[in-house]
Amino acid sequence: MSSRPTRPRPPARRAAALVPLAAALGLLAARPSAAAPPAAEQPAPSQPAVPPSGLCLPAGVWAGPDGTPIAREAALSLLAGARVVLLGETHATEAHHRWQADVVAALAADGRPLVIALEQLPRTAQAALDDWVAGRLDEPAFLAASGWKANWGHDFGPYRPLFEQARKAGLPMRAVNIERGFVRAVGQKGYARAAAEAGRPPVGRPAPPPEPYVAMLRGAFAMHGRPPSDEALARFVEAQASWDRAMAEGIAEALAARPEARVVGIMGWGHVVGGHGVAHQLRALGHRRIASAIPVRTEPPCPVPTGAADLFFGAG
Repeated sequence: MSSRPTRPRPPARRAAALVPLAAALGLLAARPSAAAPPAAEQPAPSQPAVPPSGLCLPAGVWAGPDGTPIAREAALSLLAGARVVLLGETHATEAHHRWQADVVAALAADGRPLVIALEQLPRTAQAALDDWVAGRLDEPAFLAASGWKANWGHDFGPYRPLFEQARKAGLPMRAVNIERGFVRAVGQKGYARAAAEAGRPPVGRPAPPPEPYVAMLRGAFAMHGRPPSDEALARFVEAQASWDRAMAEGIAEALAARPEARVVGIMGWGHVVGGHGVAHQLRALGHRRIASAIPVRTEPPCPVPTGAADLFFGAG
């Protein structure tokens, strides 16, 4: 389970997953460096630069936390025993979203109610999600009603299998993110000031993240040249933790609304890695039965380190 401690890992392996967040908060832009590559060579947000030193697996192979292959049945049994299942992804990667849809279908097959919690949309899009699952909206109408392009930006196509699976099976989908503006404000001003200016902040103050997570975030800055000031790093950590906390609170609300249900969280693997992100905030909220799985590449570069999740799956 994600609640057990994991061995410390070099922060550089994980840090790349958080670089897009730093850019989104405007924190890296303020620190140009001669060592940074030209803009044309900068990675797209969904394809962060990574060292080829993590875990890769053959397509279709499940593995435990140390990378040792295990049977599909054993992997699904581990996930089925949890109250919260966190499925990581590299955003808009078709193989990852097909895998997520397959895992959701397998977990739903045991008859226990299941709710899909989505990083991809803020809570203001909940009505659109309800209408999608109920079949009241076709795809173009859903994309417009949910503000998919503005709220998420990635192409909907790779996510289609998961959304169609939810509609076909009548599985509730829950938007558990918040508007990015508040997270950006935390990154620029810190949580206390951002919350005071908001009046009614959309997310509670996050639990302080563990030191390995802070080290990973520090590594995200280091990849772009000069290390951040202590104040800038503290704001960045609070911003990422606030994002994690928002999703954790959304999942906790889904659990409270459906005590008999299992909640499957769909989110970027940077929020899952090591159990330091969303799982850490869930534990702070009193939830312990958490399992995590991350799809990994079948060939280098392999950004996800061993020990980053309870389970891995070779998905390209």
